[in-house]
Amino acid sequence: MTAIEEHEQLMKEGIEALYAKLGPSKTVRFLQLTGLCRGDSVKELESKSEKLTKKQVFKLMNESKERNRELWKKLGLNQP
Repeated sequence: MTAIEEHEQLMKEGIEALYAKLGPSKTVRFLQLTGLCRGDSVKELESKSEKLTKKQVFKLMNESKERNRELWKKLGLNQP
């Protein structure tokens, strides 16, 4: 496992633990308080994705959904 994969796994486990203990809205608030979720996420996403094609965006979304299947399911985002 690479260092990046280990980091992603740790983040996934941490968020899942927070979600299990705090629920979705308190988890988001906690992450905002700690600075892990700060800034204008819409502007950040737009700046990072402005050069991507629609096909590339959907590919990235599907890859994220596959890697984080349980999290997507918990958040109600598992519809096709």
